[in-house]
Amino acid sequence: MSTPYPFSALVGQDEMKRAILIAAVEPAIGGLLVLGDRGTGKSTAVRALAALLPKMHAVVGCAYQCDPASPCADCRARRDGGAALKAHRVSVPVVDLPLGATEDRVVGALDLEKALAQGVKAFEPGLLARANGGFLVLDAIRVLSQPYAWEGLKRCLRAGEVRIESLSDLIGLTSTVQLEPEPMALELKVVLIGERLVYYLLSQYDAEFPALFKINADMESEIPRSTENTAAYARLIATLASRAGLPPLTAAAVARIIEHASRLASDSQRLVTRT
Repeated sequence: MSTPYPFSALVGQDEMKRAILIAAVEPAIGGLLVLGDRGTGKSTAVRALAALLPKMHAVVGCAYQCDPASPCADCRARRDGGAALKAHRVSVPVVDLPLGATEDRVVGALDLEKALAQGVKAFEPGLLARANGGFLVLDAIRVLSQPYAWEGLKRCLRAGEVRIESLSDLIGLTSTVQLEPEPMALELKVVLIGERLVYYLLSQYDAEFPALFKINADMESEIPRSTENTAAYARLIATLASRAGLPPLTAAAVARIIEHASRLASDSQRLVTRT
């Protein structure tokens, strides 16, 4: 696993860094929307912050990474059956939404193979379970392209818990199968990343959106070419070269790259932040 990019090495982006710091320490904030052009490091910033947070306690083998002090339904059943719940410390998870993820992948679903073959009630946890206690990073276009995934996500965020429901129940059809697990308390931060147009469209056409995503932060595509930012930019270049296994760049090479960043901004007093 690659080492997350250092949070302190992010150049500029004070508004964004302040927003994700607030979201990380205040549970009542809910979701966070990070706006910006592609290549400005939106998900990189989240991973960098998560790497700084203290490790969390979790039950060993729990798919939901529940806290031993307040175990989930599955862990309580194991404990009531006489099994000892062992705890360990794990890093704060950061989970990305893969391309084409459906509601079952996001929220979770009934494990039909075990239910039919073994006659046992088993469930396959989704991305929300994997991200519990940490961050779920969603590309806005990806999640919106799967309508039931978006609705399922909002349903869980509103309730503050993961509740697995069949599609027939969600669309109002009668189902004779009643194999729904006990809801699991949800404690995570959902970070929705996208371009500014997505924010305007969701604010206009989704009435629930403002209540679920209370903070939005704008990733700057350009920053002032100040002495402080120029020095930070030089450190960024050195860090990227080191992480890529390249030999150290000369001062003249770094200055040339910074000059090129200024040319890309079409302004001698500004620097681009896109990588």
